[in-house]
Amino acid sequence: SATDKTRQDDATKAFAWGFSAFEKRRLFEAGQTVGKANVYGGNPGEISLVSPQAVDVYVPTDAVSRLTAKVVYRWPLRPPIASGQEVARLHVMLGDKELRDLPLQAVEPSTLGPLLKRVRDAVVELLFSWV
Repeated sequence: SATDKTRQDDATKAFAWGFSAFEKRRLFEAGQTVGKANVYGGNPGEISLVSPQAVDVYVPTDAVSRLTAKVVYRWPLRPPIASGQEVARLHVMLGDKELRDLPLQAVEPSTLGPLLKRVRDAVVELLFSWV
C-alpha cells in the first residue's frame, strides 16, 4: 500500500541521515599507550597506561573538534602495581557529555622504590596535598 511505501521511504531516509550525520572515530588502538601515571614511591616512578580494547566513538560530523579524552586516576598510585592491572579510567567527552568511560591498565609493573625515592615522593605529596 501507499502508506507502507511512505513508511519504508521515511525509514530509509532516517537511516541515510544517521549514517551521513555521524562518523566513527578510532581514538586509540587496543594496547596503544593512552597516557602515563605517576607511582608514589615506585620503581619506576611513572608507568604507561593502555586500553585493553580499541577506543571507538560515534560523533556528529560537525562536532569532531569538541571531542576530548582525559585520563583519571586516584593519586597517589602506590606500588606494587602489576603489568595489566587496572589503575585508571579514560573519559571520552563530547563537550560536557561523556561518550565512553573505559578502564586503563598498567603496561609495566612498578615495585617499591628505594628509600630515598620514597622520601622524595613523600615530600612532594605533603607539599601538593595542601593545594
